[in-house]
Order: sequence, then C-alpha cells, then structure tokens
Amino acid sequence: MQSYKPSIGAAIDLGGEYKPLPELSISLSLKDVGFMYWQNSHKAGGDIDYTFTGIEYKPEEQVNYADSLLKALQASYVYDVNASPYVSAMNAKMYVGIEYSFLKNMMSVGLLSRTDLNACRFSEELTLAYNLRPCSWFGLSASYSFISGGFSTLGLGFNLRLPPFSIYVAGDYMPLYYSKEGIPYRSERLNLQAGIVLTFGCKKCNTKPLYTPTDFAQ
Repeated sequence: MQSYKPSIGAAIDLGGEYKPLPELSISLSLKDVGFMYWQNSHKAGGDIDYTFTGIEYKPEEQVNYADSLLKALQASYVYDVNASPYVSAMNAKMYVGIEYSFLKNMMSVGLLSRTDLNACRFSEELTLAYNLRPCSWFGLSASYSFISGGFSTLGLGFNLRLPPFSIYVAGDYMPLYYSKEGIPYRSERLNLQAGIVLTFGCKKCNTKPLYTPTDFAQ
C-alpha cells in the first residue's frame, strides 16, 4: 500500500446571468475547469483473441471445457504500474441557457445547451424545459433532451419550500421506449437527485392564483 501515493487536483466553476428584459434571462457557465496531478497509476487490462468452435461432448471423457477459456483469459491479463507522475485535464462542461417567464413569473420556458469539453472529443446536448410556479412554496419542472438523448428522454422534478428548508426531487434521461418485456431501451442512463437545502434570509411571499381576469385586460 505504500506505493499508492495520494494525487492532487484543482478545479473552478464560473457562471453569470444577464437580463436584457425583466422576463428574459441569459446564462453562461463553465464547470469542472481544472486538472489532476497523478503521483502514480496502476492499470489492469487484457487483450484476448479467442475463437469458440463449439463443444464435442463425450460422456466417457471427463473434460473441463471451460479450462481452455480460463487459461486464455489469465494469459491476456496485464497489470501495469506507471511510477512517473503526469497531469490530465478534467472533463469540463459549458452550459448556455435562455429562459423566458410569463404570467408574472408563474410559468417559464427555457432552452439549455450542454457541451462536454472532453480532451478526446466534444459532445453536445440540447434540453427544452417548462417550469410551473403557481405559488411561492411549490414548483414543478419538465424537460426533454435531444441530440445525444436521441429524442427519447424525459426529465421531471418538483420543489417544496417549507422554510427554512427546501426539498427537491429531480430526474432526467427517463426512458420513453420499452420492450414487450418492460425493458427500457434508446437510453444509456438514468439520473435521479433528491435533497434538502437549509435556506437563510428568505422573505415570505404572498401566494397568488395562477391568473386573474385583470391579467387579460392589461
């Protein structure tokens, strides 16, 4: 265990928001912009070329048919130790979003662009979102991701404000297509998040209905 030296790294997150109109918000952020300094690395892997030609079963012979495959796997296993330190960049992400609110900020629609700035390749994803805030203590969101999501993933979430706590549950990449056996496909992963946040300095807001007849007269 003495050969396993701790590694160090650092990263920063940057973000900003601009409101050209009271109802319009434009945001830009960079996340996980940094590096890792690796003291040493231990890598295990295998490279195997094995052809299965079938099994000729003979009851009079006691043969372990899996023995040849096991030996091939053991021979392909390679364990490598690199004692030289090196530096690698983290997988940074860039977010660009735009949101427009209406009905006195009780509803809003938005578009979010996410770009993964990987050292080997770039990937892009767009997400459409709809937010409903009928009162000060409850919020509901729905989203739909496409391009990398393949036009087949949905996101849902809600938020409860019970001062001094804020409770939220959210998920995305929820599959929309299932096989006859109930197995989802066209989606590689599913994200779920839940949490309780302790808030400070929040002011009580008057609860308003979703709309009033005077809104249409303005």
